[in-house]
Amino acid sequence: MASDVRPALLDNERFVIVVLQALPAASIAGAIVQVDILWPLIGEFWVLVFVTCQFLALLLSVFAAYAKHAYQVWDGRSRVSGMTGGDKAAHDRSRKAAQWLGLSHRAITLSMLSLVLGFGLFLGAAWAQWAATPS
Repeated sequence: MASDVRPALLDNERFVIVVLQALPAASIAGAIVQVDILWPLIGEFWVLVFVTCQFLALLLSVFAAYAKHAYQVWDGRSRVSGMTGGDKAAHDRSRKAAQWLGLSHRAITLSMLSLVLGFGLFLGAAWAQWAATPS
């Protein structure tokens, strides 16, 4: 049963990584295109904070994709080592696969946190600017 679930889990993680790459990239492009509108709206500092958070989310999601690739490489190597009778090599490679998988999951989590933080600060700055502006 575990072997039936594994491809579905990897596909789900791939989808999350793609979304975590597309959303920050589109947000950065949108902020750059609309910078003349955003600067007076929330201020230069907060636009830069927003773009920085989105850029960090994008970098982390790209690293998550690389870590997922490295996991699959080491997992494949450990399976081959297990078939050829190299128990110590299979164990070492399985441990490396687990490390890369853990790094991938942490990068996904940090990317999501950076994405949410950027949008939260953006909205907070917009509301603060609105509250500070006299009617």
